[in-house]
Amino acid sequence: MGNARLIVLHTAGTPPRTALQIIKSARELGLQAKYVRLQDLNVMIENGEEKIFVRSIPLDADVAIVRGVGGPQSIEEYNLRFDMVKALEEKGTLVVNPYEGLIKARDKLRTMITLMKNGVRVPETIVTVNIDAALHYTEKWGKVIVKPIIGSLGRGVMLIDNVDIAYNIYRQLLAWYQPLLIQKYYEKKYNRDLRVLVIDGEPVASYYRVAREGSFKTNVAQGGKVVEAKPSEEILNIAIKSTESIGLFYAGVDIMETNEGTFVLEVNASPNWKGALQLGIDPSRILVEKILRKLKR
Repeated sequence: MGNARLIVLHTAGTPPRTALQIIKSARELGLQAKYVRLQDLNVMIENGEEKIFVRSIPLDADVAIVRGVGGPQSIEEYNLRFDMVKALEEKGTLVVNPYEGLIKARDKLRTMITLMKNGVRVPETIVTVNIDAALHYTEKWGKVIVKPIIGSLGRGVMLIDNVDIAYNIYRQLLAWYQPLLIQKYYEKKYNRDLRVLVIDGEPVASYYRVAREGSFKTNVAQGGKVVEAKPSEEILNIAIKSTESIGLFYAGVDIMETNEGTFVLEVNASPNWKGALQLGIDPSRILVEKILRKLKR
């Protein structure tokens, strides 16, 4: 579909590297492509019609790839950004990833519940604003991972093995009105996990992320080392099932292998693919090619 119009949405003032890669791939494949800040979208209801503008210029796009909705903000702004995504869908734009999937993937608790209900194993977890409940499970499990309920790139993730330290951390988080997401700690085999990039039902890249010495974090953004992987068909099917369960066209699925079994840790709706690029795989090109095929269906 030549001359299709594609936009990449993010909140950053300067386009992130992944956004630039998508735009480059789209233009090479004959699409008109540009970057748009999500905050610059406006919706107008006039004469019984819903209209979308980039600032004051009418927006007409066949495809919108959402690469980020920004960090913590007020609930009103959070809702508005997703409302803009929904408005694009309602106008007939192919939104990748779709609104419902983005909402679900953004919330770690909702993601885990959805995966569990679809037969995908996830770590034992408690989400609470009750410090007594949090301390009970911290003591029961002995060693826990504490995560922001909304977050990415391994930022704000803590490993805690002391109840007194946990008490002080939980008190501070609750004082900041942050819910506590606490997971039982599992020892990863070889101190690594597996990232599988799935696009339109197909695993297109798989690699281990090995934590640097002295760290439990395997995220490439946190210094994790990338090693090519050849997962079993069972593992690849878990990644595909996880992506489809959340309702995503593409995702980065993080899988942990332990002596207690295999668990899905995260399903990322706007995955960083630096690791895939290190292996010579260009997910931006594959993503745009598969979107073009979807437009032709």
